[in-house]
Amino acid sequence: MSWGAAAEAVKLARQTDTRQLAVVGCGAIGITTAIEAQQAGFEVTIYAKAQLPQANSAFATGVWSPDSRIVAKAHGDALAPRWQQMARISFARYQALLGHSAKPVEWLPVYNLSSLPFDKANRHALPGEPDYPHWEAQLLNGLRPADQPLAPGASPFRQPHVRREQLLMFNLSQYGDWLLARFRAAGGRLLAAELSCEQDFARLGSQLVINCTGFGAKALLGDDALLPVRGQTCRLPPQLAVCYGIRDWDSGVSAYPRRDGVLVQTQAQGDFGAQHATVDLEESRQAVTQLAALMAGMRA
Repeated sequence: MSWGAAAEAVKLARQTDTRQLAVVGCGAIGITTAIEAQQAGFEVTIYAKAQLPQANSAFATGVWSPDSRIVAKAHGDALAPRWQQMARISFARYQALLGHSAKPVEWLPVYNLSSLPFDKANRHALPGEPDYPHWEAQLLNGLRPADQPLAPGASPFRQPHVRREQLLMFNLSQYGDWLLARFRAAGGRLLAAELSCEQDFARLGSQLVINCTGFGAKALLGDDALLPVRGQTCRLPPQLAVCYGIRDWDSGVSAYPRRDGVLVQTQAQGDFGAQHATVDLEESRQAVTQLAALMAGMRA
């Protein structure tokens, strides 16, 4: 959602008289907001505790899933029109990057596997987790190819329910390098800074500040409505011959063949609302073991 969120923020910034602004945070939202502001004629300085590839955005799974856990279904109606606009802006920007020599964005076929029919299964089924709106299917119909249910025996997987979809996948190393190079080429400055309270925004010396601190805003601004959902990823060595992803709805394990390695994602009980980012090595070992079992069970 970063480019769409950037467009929203810069639209507000253009209503002011100043043409110098500060962006706080250098993750996906921060760097794209800075670039969007530069294109609108602003002189931009980014202040960040960490920049790519150390920023939290660099540890994301790397697939475009704009409605994933963005808001609980019970609170979604007011956000839906704005979300749709931001998602369409973002999608158009990513389409413009297809075919770039660095391959920051690529289309990827992904196979969803389940022992239950998909209308009776829930890929996000952690204890205490709410229902979420399915906005991509409802509001972005036609932006990407339709999902294809595969009949039993029509795929190499042994699960009774298999669905193939096309997703946009980010090669985050290349994408991050491209973003930073573009920002710096337009004269942008990036300064190290760590904010600890709301008053620190005023100490940046800029009349216009755009806050792009992501989950950091929970503590920085006391945003108690912001709830984290922990996810753990690990990377296996790259396998350039692997050209599809897997989502196993039964175990919660997913795998995506990015250019910096096969990205394996897990989810576990206790992830919803978890405040920590502690790595559990055994969790990743179990995920890779589950992935190996899926591969061993494929039909020749």
